Amino acid sequence: MTMDSLDPYNREVPPEQIPSCVRFCRKSADDRLLTVTVDPNTDFPDGIPIDQLKEWINSLGCHDWFLHEEAIRRCGREARHLESPRQYTVAEKRDCRIVVEVSSDRLRAWVRVSPAFGGESLTETAFREALNGSEVRFGIHEELVREILEKGECERTLIAEGVSPVTGEPAVFERLVLESNHKGAPQEREDGTVDYKDLGLFVSVAVGTPLLRHIPAGPGKPGTGVDGSLLPAMPGSDRPLRAGPGTRLSADDPDVVVAARVGQPSFDDNWVRVDPTIEVDGVNPSTGNLIFEGNVIVRGAVEPGFTVKAGHDLMILDTVEGANLSAGRNIVLLTGVYGRNQSEIIAKGNIEARFLSDCTVQCEGNIEVNDLIAHCDIECEGSVLAGASGGKGWIMGGRVRAKREVHARILGSVSESATMIEVAAAGQGLKAQKAATDEAVNQTRIQIDTIERMLQVEDVTEALEERYAFFCTQLEEQIREQKEIEKRLADLNAACIRAEQVHHGVTLRIGDTLRTFTETTADVLLRPVAAQTGKDKKEKHRDAI
Repeated sequence: MTMDSLDPYNREVPPEQIPSCVRFCRKSADDRLLTVTVDPNTDFPDGIPIDQLKEWINSLGCHDWFLHEEAIRRCGREARHLESPRQYTVAEKRDCRIVVEVSSDRLRAWVRVSPAFGGESLTETAFREALNGSEVRFGIHEELVREILEKGECERTLIAEGVSPVTGEPAVFERLVLESNHKGAPQEREDGTVDYKDLGLFVSVAVGTPLLRHIPAGPGKPGTGVDGSLLPAMPGSDRPLRAGPGTRLSADDPDVVVAARVGQPSFDDNWVRVDPTIEVDGVNPSTGNLIFEGNVIVRGAVEPGFTVKAGHDLMILDTVEGANLSAGRNIVLLTGVYGRNQSEIIAKGNIEARFLSDCTVQCEGNIEVNDLIAHCDIECEGSVLAGASGGKGWIMGGRVRAKREVHARILGSVSESATMIEVAAAGQGLKAQKAATDEAVNQTRIQIDTIERMLQVEDVTEALEERYAFFCTQLEEQIREQKEIEKRLADLNAACIRAEQVHHGVTLRIGDTLRTFTETTADVLLRPVAAQTGKDKKEKHRDAI
């Protein structure tokens, strides 16, 4: 059989030294497969040696083809007992194979290059076309490309990497009110000395104080896939800003929570509250001074030398000894104060106590003490009431000044300790002041009336207008002063001093008049002269001033 007579897609190979029972043939359109057909024979009683088969394959010009080792072994083994011709595909002409794999997230691409076996070898053009065919255009590792082109093959290799999208930063909740920078430690003064009573343990805020800021989550940064496409970023995790009790969202910035009341802020991640009251077991070296803008409750004692200051109400359940107290509203002392001549008590509201001893008191409301006020210096804008709700109601020693009333069961003591009680002392000379103010108002009105008539008949000049404006302003100020004096006179007329017993050595004063008692007197009621009734004048043991 000649080569030309064979089907071009199934051409036999010249046998040369190959036995007739073994026939090689190239198949497929481009002669890429080499087959061998073995007829039943007696030439190979032990089978065809594998090396012999490979030698024949090499002699046919297929030395660099891919060998199907298993088919070759089977062919050699089965050749000794064939009953009919059998065909085996033993070699294959292969071009270089390039396989590109892209991850589902388009962030990585791998390449596997199988070497050529008698076919087309790896070229840069083919390699680039394979990458491009898989849409791998970005993040290609060029140094690896060069290595692979030099070797002509590679196992699965990461050939390209995209840029991962960056998830946005999570939301942050920034605390705008910080703890003291010396919390729990004594504070150093400017002169270098140390204040062991300032421990910075308590933080308070006023209404409107910014407390917590919400910094929104970041949008993140987009990435780029190995195909060059934009990979969207995930925004950071976010949570809403929560305004707890005593707080609200700022009207100017919805990402800020501000205090809606005075108190102590309490934080928990994305949430804040303001507690209007702080409670402590006592005030001592372990707490330091207690200064708080809201309400303060001290369940124990306040030790000497310390300060308790409340922006609102202050309540102390145990004794106060040699300490300073201050409240923006009321002070309630379930026991009392041993002042040691060191305590200062200041209240913008009322003060209630069982006793006050050896202390200085300033009160803009009323003072009510059940048992004893001893050797105190008291300034009270309202009334001082001792024993009005029960108790001994005893005021002895010191000085008590009130605007409205002083009421006690006992004033002074048998030891004749000097005791000064003043009511409406600021009313001295009020009648003369009112008369002078009334006259000034009348004179100013006369001036205004005169200028108004001049403005009706004369040309208006700038100087005349300035005089008119001056007297109008002056009249407003004089009328305000007139009303204030009238109010003070009304307070003076309502003022009084009441006591069931007044001892020798007590001095009482209402308005302009002063009286010192030289003997113990019972049932004393003192009023200003203008407020005195006929009955008051006749009652025995009562002096009207």
